[in-house]
Amino acid sequence: MISTTRTLVVVAGLAVLAASSQATITFSAYTSDFSLASGATNQINSTPPQLSNFPMGIGVVTDTGHFDVSSSTMLTALDVNEVDGFAIGGSVTLTVTLYNGSTAASGVLAVLYSGSGVNGALIPYSQDNLVSLTGTHYVDYSATFTGVTPGAIGYLGGFAVDAYEAVPEPAAYATLGIGVIGLLASRRRSRK
Repeated sequence: MISTTRTLVVVAGLAVLAASSQATITFSAYTSDFSLASGATNQINSTPPQLSNFPMGIGVVTDTGHFDVSSSTMLTALDVNEVDGFAIGGSVTLTVTLYNGSTAASGVLAVLYSGSGVNGALIPYSQDNLVSLTGTHYVDYSATFTGVTPGAIGYLGGFAVDAYEAVPEPAAYATLGIGVIGLLASRRRSRK
């Protein structure tokens, strides 16, 4: 016969093993350059309209934008990827910066992306950034094309930002569940 106490211990252990962490991640307050990616989880895309096809000639074209990223539980990474750009006769640069709080005045937490293409070179495709954050944080970008020769052309197709949450390993849950079972069992034995 199984005692009520033991049954409760097993149920408690199973409840711990079944627990899960699910973050609510939102992107908001973004400029018109941004849109939520259809069919992708926790991703926002930017296609800077001013930089889609640079004017030919000597000069500088700059585009900036920003958005907020909020999470109810710990995020472990923001990845800037799918960066697409080149320049011929000039250069194209992109910098994406993450701030500690909900404004740029909060101070820089991390430079999520910093890349440039010169004379035809592609901006690197991806860059991984391990960060630890909860709450609301501010992200901005600055993209610039500099045409330094007559007839210079450039292109920045855009970029995407992916947010990843902390997901505890199943082994961690199992260890926690076994620990709770052991603790409750030892308390039961000490009462006898």
